[in-house]
Amino acid sequence: MTTPVAKTSRWGLIIPWAIAALIAFGWCGYWIVLQGTVRNALAAWSQAQTEATGRPGYATLTTGGFPLRLEVRLMEAALVDPRGAYVAATPVALAAVDPLNPQHVILSFPAPVAYRLEDGAERLLTGDRVAASVRLAGDRLARASFSAEGLAIAASDAAAGQGLFFAEFGVHVRPDERNAADWQVAIAGKGIRFGSPVQAFEAFGQEMSRLQIGVVLSKAEALAAAGDPLELWRQAGGEGRLEALDIVWGPFTATGEGVLRLDAAHRLEGTLNLRPGDMRLFLDAMATEDDHPLAAILAEGLEASTVTLTAQAGVLRWQADTPLGEIAPQPLRTLGPIRPQASIRP
Repeated sequence: MTTPVAKTSRWGLIIPWAIAALIAFGWCGYWIVLQGTVRNALAAWSQAQTEATGRPGYATLTTGGFPLRLEVRLMEAALVDPRGAYVAATPVALAAVDPLNPQHVILSFPAPVAYRLEDGAERLLTGDRVAASVRLAGDRLARASFSAEGLAIAASDAAAGQGLFFAEFGVHVRPDERNAADWQVAIAGKGIRFGSPVQAFEAFGQEMSRLQIGVVLSKAEALAAAGDPLELWRQAGGEGRLEALDIVWGPFTATGEGVLRLDAAHRLEGTLNLRPGDMRLFLDAMATEDDHPLAAILAEGLEASTVTLTAQAGVLRWQADTPLGEIAPQPLRTLGPIRPQASIRP
């Protein structure tokens, strides 16, 4: 007796392909909506900047990157503070948006960035790989970073070799796990070269092989407020807790920690406990003249292994009693608030 052969249903072949087609069409629709949302958000920002400053945020905008991500290219991009605190411009700026997490944006700057602060001097920022990343959680900052290789910062008319150079440089910001209202800021630099000797530190040379700073900014939410964010941060009792400091500058090495804040004139105040690897070398570099306040300390001999630098009322002091110099007010007091300007939600 012959066993009948069961017929194969076509639905077993059709259904998987139908599901795949629906997913593909859905993804295409979502990408198009996301592209429109980003375009509209950037156009609104550019129009608002034009009305406030007379300068648009960009000249032309193009998009691409389908299907894996959304890429945006801004030509003649500019960022201008309405109060004149800063102006930054570059021939081209690139942005990449992750469709699965549109609140994560990666920026890159393949061309030099020209910027000007309140002092009116124009400077150029150039580098081999200059990029920034911003990740939001709703309307709150989840993580932000800036990184660069071969980073050079110099006046636009500076001669070759002048200015400040970093072989590697990075800044990372995120909420502090111990208190979400505080921010952790980590700064790291390698292969740092100064265009000219640093005053009072000529003995250290013009090359710093390593700089690492770890600081926690308390009351950081005040920096996201409108108005004068530094003043609001000061009034809220904000301070910077320097939890880690590591310097290798020529023959000089040191670690340290401290607490810094701003006074009513926006001058730094607080204490910094510095542990030089070689105290005599540190004093030699500081006491560059016979009548320098530290010259007598150097001549009397060395007993302490930790240097306490105190800043108060605009004066920097050694071990709280020997004045070293004056502290100028912070020049960026009118910078705009540090806050997300738009949330990308398709």
